[in-house]
Amino acid sequence: MSASVLRRAWTLTSPAAPGSVVVGTVSGLGRFFAVTLTWTALGATGGTTSVFAQYLDGAGNWVDLARFGDVAAGAGATTYSISVNKRPSATASVTVGTGTTPVIAANTVASQDFGDTIRIIAVANASTTAGALQTIGVLASRGAG
Repeated sequence: MSASVLRRAWTLTSPAAPGSVVVGTVSGLGRFFAVTLTWTALGATGGTTSVFAQYLDGAGNWVDLARFGDVAAGAGATTYSISVNKRPSATASVTVGTGTTPVIAANTVASQDFGDTIRIIAVANASTTAGALQTIGVLASRGAG
């Protein structure tokens, strides 16, 4: 019998110049019912930092799943948490991006199945001149399907 939970975590420095970086990927999520993602962040120098979660769809495309709240330049430690599950709820239409150009709005979760693989992208916005310490966590559970 396989494990009833899966945990992953990354500690990293956010990008030191404007642009996006894939900071981690988690596979093997297909057997789980729910996933909780956490992001603990410090503000970078000069610009805001955004963190996105994307899932790998059946056609091999990375599609926006969620975006945490943005962290302002120089901000103290802030922790965000989002949860998704295999029983999506009906919501209004949400604009999403694909590939390394995520566009989903801040503090938004697209209500959809997260598939088998999720990746995390950190984006340093305009004026960023130095990154800051970030911690990303993933907790997948079998839950009550």
